[in-house]
Amino acid sequence: MVETEIVSGRLVTATDATPPPGWSTDYADMGGDEEWSEDGVVVSMLQSVAISTEVFKPLFAMEAYTGSSLALFEAGSTGSTQYYFYSPIEGSLWRITKLNDLNSITKAIGDKGAKSLDVEEVL
Repeated sequence: MVETEIVSGRLVTATDATPPPGWSTDYADMGGDEEWSEDGVVVSMLQSVAISTEVFKPLFAMEAYTGSSLALFEAGSTGSTQYYFYSPIEGSLWRITKLNDLNSITKAIGDKGAKSLDVEEVL
């Protein structure tokens, strides 16, 4: 089950991290349940490549005005999670390989953009 909360009248993903500029925690803008529920697109993609969804947490997505469609999420088993990018337009997943904590990833995205991160294509 995706953790969400209501903030200023909007349903957002529950995270303590602040999204980088141009990114949002707005759950509906991220694709909502169609993308992120237990029966959603992303869980199905992860299961197809044997990535555990015991821990599964959508975090941020690029805002529409940026012209890009990319979301950041965490997945894995308890005590062993990793961070991933998901592109709903391309239907692709990438594992972030060098940074392993949300604050470092968020800072890197804010400073240099998502393309500055080292990633490995998963699907």
